[in-house]
Amino acid sequence: MGYTKHEKEAKSSDEIIEVLLKTVSSGGNLLLNVGPKPDGTIPPEQVAILKDIAVWMKDNKEAIHGTEANPFGEFFDWGYCTVKGTDIYLHVTEWSEGKQIELPRLQNQVEKVELLGDSSRTLAISKSNGSRQILLSGKPVHGASVIKVSCAGDALQIEPPQLAETQGKIHLPVKYALNTGQRMSTLRHSIVNSQAVVEFAGGHPSERLIWDFAVKQPGRFNVLAECMLPGPDTIKPHSAFLQFGKSQEIGKELSGKLPADGLIKLGTIQLDTAGPEKLTLRVDGGRGGDALYLRAIHLIRAE
Repeated sequence: MGYTKHEKEAKSSDEIIEVLLKTVSSGGNLLLNVGPKPDGTIPPEQVAILKDIAVWMKDNKEAIHGTEANPFGEFFDWGYCTVKGTDIYLHVTEWSEGKQIELPRLQNQVEKVELLGDSSRTLAISKSNGSRQILLSGKPVHGASVIKVSCAGDALQIEPPQLAETQGKIHLPVKYALNTGQRMSTLRHSIVNSQAVVEFAGGHPSERLIWDFAVKQPGRFNVLAECMLPGPDTIKPHSAFLQFGKSQEIGKELSGKLPADGLIKLGTIQLDTAGPEKLTLRVDGGRGGDALYLRAIHLIRAE
């Protein structure tokens, strides 16, 4: 169930639910296959997994059916987000007592916060620096517990993140990148040493990270990747491919010792127009212990 050629065992119900959450929060649909026996019956262990998923869906179906993708333009270390109208659903897979969940740049008034599957629970919400914070308390209802945030107004009002040039530098953290990858085993978001990273572990032709940013003035920029490694400081072979706009491309082979500051120069790019710009990144190579963690892409004006 949920088989891929890289895996020897079927995913657990919690793993399948997390694949569902990642897919739906990215605006996709999930097709889940089961593997019948020769006589056409479904193996008992797969039936048990489906029943577990059904229990979760009974409590949380409104957070899946008819919802749209995460509207915040970034990923979260606590889980995933879907929306329906002015209702925001927070799918918390990393629940811990006292943890704060931030809803960045949300401008709407919040009318109600509730925990699906346990209507008796209330969660405290506050506002600070233009964002809302929800304080987690008590134990989770499920492995992926869902908090429903009901907002006032006719539509959600979320200010976009500001990814613009400052003092000749453009900082593009992975938390603000659109992630087109759907397979958790090859391209996933993580938190490592309190840093938001994307783990490239295998690569797939459809998997990209995409940033929208703004350039103040035309010019040449050095392009650097800020990386981490999960183990020894030697990079196993990877290939990075960057596309600016629709045409300009940079290709770079990544290998050898990772510098102490984690910065790898990928090349230089000429951006001829001020204003909105788009960067698309693909990284091929690496698997398991050979994974490469990316923190950010930096564009620095060339002298």
